[in-house]
Amino acid sequence: MNANVFKRATAMRLHMPLTRTTALLVAGLLCRAIQAGLPKDGVPVLDTARAPATAQEIVINHPAFRQAWQLTSRTRGQENKWSAQLRWLTAKPVKSGDVLLIVFHMRCVKSAAADGKATAIVAFGNADAPFKNSYATQVRTDQEWKKFQFAFASKLDHAPGQGKISFGCGMENQTLEIAGVEVSNFGAAKRVEDFQASAGYNGMEEDAAWRKACLTRIEQIRKSNLEIVVTDKQGKPVAGAEVHVAMQRHAFRFGCTFNPDIYKVEQQMPRDVETYRQRFLEYFNLATPEAVMNWRSWETAGQRDNLIKALDWLKAHDIPVIGHPMVWQAPKTLPDRIQQLIKDRNYSAYIHAWDEHLTEKLGTVKGRLCQHYVINEFVDTNFLPEALTDDAIVNWYRIVQAADPGARLGIQDHRMIGYGAVDAEQNLPWYEKKVEMLLRKKIPLEIIAFQGHFADLLTDPERVLEILDRFAKFGLELQVAEFDVDTDNEELQAKYLRDFFIAVFSHPSVGVLQQWGFYEPVHWRPRAALFRKDWSPKPNGRAFLDLVFKQWWTDQKGITDSEGSYKLRAFHGDYEVTVKTGDTLRRETFTLPKGGRTLALVLE
Repeated sequence: MNANVFKRATAMRLHMPLTRTTALLVAGLLCRAIQAGLPKDGVPVLDTARAPATAQEIVINHPAFRQAWQLTSRTRGQENKWSAQLRWLTAKPVKSGDVLLIVFHMRCVKSAAADGKATAIVAFGNADAPFKNSYATQVRTDQEWKKFQFAFASKLDHAPGQGKISFGCGMENQTLEIAGVEVSNFGAAKRVEDFQASAGYNGMEEDAAWRKACLTRIEQIRKSNLEIVVTDKQGKPVAGAEVHVAMQRHAFRFGCTFNPDIYKVEQQMPRDVETYRQRFLEYFNLATPEAVMNWRSWETAGQRDNLIKALDWLKAHDIPVIGHPMVWQAPKTLPDRIQQLIKDRNYSAYIHAWDEHLTEKLGTVKGRLCQHYVINEFVDTNFLPEALTDDAIVNWYRIVQAADPGARLGIQDHRMIGYGAVDAEQNLPWYEKKVEMLLRKKIPLEIIAFQGHFADLLTDPERVLEILDRFAKFGLELQVAEFDVDTDNEELQAKYLRDFFIAVFSHPSVGVLQQWGFYEPVHWRPRAALFRKDWSPKPNGRAFLDLVFKQWWTDQKGITDSEGSYKLRAFHGDYEVTVKTGDTLRRETFTLPKGGRTLALVLE
């Protein structure tokens, strides 16, 4: 191979040979190539003090390569994904905007995962702190060698030795092999769209059986029979009348966060604020105020005023609002004086402070909210001793119930459906026990909610359905409360939104699917937004609009038969029907509930 690895505006490939006899020419990935296999400097970087793992060079019989790295991880969980890894540094500069292509082969030797497959995270970014990645994705494979390729545009400048590619394998007890790694820099000569990316999750194929089953179930559970019966004022059927059934709003709650921070710029940018609000009305029928109800924000000047403005506007436009979070113990959300109580282990004062804060907050928002997620993210951010936790939780639910009796009570937590569900088996039993405890204590819990944040780990849709099935046994409404996909791979992002929505909407226990932001300039993770700054939809935005307002939207025209009847299957929700015959026109609004209905219209 030509040793001049990178040249601008040309496709340059890096093969990573594995040999102990070849002298190391230049450290790192994107360096001068050395014979066939992986480079001498491509050594595993193992965090053995934190999580034991082993790696070795092996000889294999494959037509494309003869050597590989075999890596063993003995850890599980997302937090351990980099405890066992392979990593190479850059040796040539990479500029922001350069289009890079990563190609490699991987296979599973053995895995403790339920499906027996191996999982790895592939990331390209800074070699040193701050560890920012231009690209990261998850790959999974079985015992057969599989080729993967991923294209992306670098978002960062990397001087020689300051960039890196890493394969993180520590999120599962597993042994896997990686070989045939290549990296190509196309500069500005190619676009990311010019390359076909490898699948990012199981069940992504267009003919996947799970998707067909879900779409069939959606037709069964999200639609009902509707009959429009038209008569004249003498009660005689009107045949041949033109009927237009136009959906106005879904019964299912497709929600999103509403960001009260827009009111900070209302005077300077009134048109932009109004556009944001009108787009929200157009796309969503449920809201959660974003990032203003945690304790620290609650005490930040101006935040409460902006929250009230948001709540008033949403109420005026008939958008129900979720109260969230009520109790969230993440340190970044707690005032300094409350954090000090934790450090001092003054748990009595800590609980009392929460009691007072909840009472104050509810005094402001009571009657304005349709439900409350009373506790949030307790699975890994609870600073109370276990002996005090349940009593404190029950007391907080009772405070909320007494202060705002018209609102439904819910519980929400994370790291179960989201982030590849790598922590699900650890966290799901804990969540079940907390739900059981609340029901045993006679708390009128109605809602079990799951966060759905994703980045480099995408949960297989069938796994999402398994988790929802597991909690359907409680007979409560299930909700997915915080959905977003933070990635540069917009094609993958759009496909996953499509499949995640199909899976969740198909589950009969689910009543809410809420996204955690939609507009790029005010999104907490801008790459996850549905719409760019100019309001043009990204691929995931187009996928959302296609599902919710085309495929799952009823807008149908027809003619009444000889009995004056027009029949159809329609999605549950609010409608306007228009009936016309000759010069006579009649309009009526109505709601189609589960179970269907017959609507009788009389033409005067």
